[in-house]
Amino acid sequence: MSTLMEDDIKRWTAKRKTALVL
Repeated sequence: MSTLMEDDIKRWTAKRKTALVL
């Protein structure tokens, strides 16, 4: 559960970063 949540957060952060770059 913890790992899954961490992965989700990492993906969300990456999405945010991409949106910022774009």
